[in-house]
Amino acid sequence: MATSFAERDTATVNAKGQITIPKHLRDELALATGDEVRLIAAPGNRLMLVPRNTGLEDLFGSIKSPYGRPLTLEELENAAADGWAFGEPDDTEALEYERGTDARAA
Repeated sequence: MATSFAERDTATVNAKGQITIPKHLRDELALATGDEVRLIAAPGNRLMLVPRNTGLEDLFGSIKSPYGRPLTLEELENAAADGWAFGEPDDTEALEYERGTDARAA
């Protein structure tokens, strides 16, 4: 069962800069000892952790598109970088995209 966004866990950074991912999250993400994860710095002092066994292609379609169509892989990568995974763009951005005036539309 997926952990809801409202459920939060706290980890403490040790002297080596390491944190321990809680067991229920390791289980949910199918992480085993020795597995690698991607750490992505997101806007707003946020950190995204993506298992290396999960390619961006696997995440395709998991972020709701504000444009009424599925996101392309490039748009998905941009969405992660822009922090859309934590919220939705405002209507102005969607309108600019539809009109082709948004920088991402080029």
